[in-house]
Amino acid sequence: MNKWNTTTTAAPQGRDVEFPKGPEDTISALRWSPVANHLAAACWDGKVYIYDATTTTSTDTIKGVAAITVGCPVLDCDFSKVSPT
Repeated sequence: MNKWNTTTTAAPQGRDVEFPKGPEDTISALRWSPVANHLAAACWDGKVYIYDATTTTSTDTIKGVAAITVGCPVLDCDFSKVSPT
């Protein structure tokens, strides 16, 4: 498991959380969703991983909910700032 210390306002404030096995290479960017407790991780393994921090329990483990295959190293990611209507 990978550990990450959360210090942004959208994250569970200042706590260490564990990520399940995921990226097989370096994470190049992390972005918190502006409308949900989702975290996107852009990775050199050619995928964007989406994690759900709302499922965090007393064990402080974030659950993976999606892996989007791009097919080449992903250098950045972001969530849309527009809410669905």
